[in-house]
Amino acid sequence: MVSRKLSKKQKKEIIELFYTGEYMLKELAKKYNVSESSISLLITAHMKSRQFTTKENND
Repeated sequence: MVSRKLSKKQKKEIIELFYTGEYMLKELAKKYNVSESSISLLITAHMKSRQFTTKENND
């Protein structure tokens, strides 16, 4: 597996595809030629940022 950085556009696409429920981490990793852990970290970071934003808006 080649180690490379994902563009902002690719990150957005991955997050959108993940939330459709039609792709597993493994499939996204293969599609974008990155590790499953890279996809997992991206999704986790996105979820945490959404929780923080939502929490701020509720205060």
